[in-house]
Amino acid sequence: MGGHVFVIFDGTAMVAAFTAKRRKSSLSIVKFEGDAAARKVLDRFEEENELEVGEHVDRISDAEVMEWYTKMYGRGAAK
Repeated sequence: MGGHVFVIFDGTAMVAAFTAKRRKSSLSIVKFEGDAAARKVLDRFEEENELEVGEHVDRISDAEVMEWYTKMYGRGAAK
């Protein structure tokens, strides 16, 4: 399982840990271990830092496909 491991603290107590993959300004959570209160801490962090945090889906997003397509076949592509 790829990605980075993050931990969540509430004060000085570690209350959760999760593995996530980072894509630009988003974190895609692969595995989360913690209770609902810990998830609320993560939600507050998301809001305060303008970061999108979501569950990992094993597929390429539409935005990534469009970005690739534009680079390959869009403006300035070799003819």
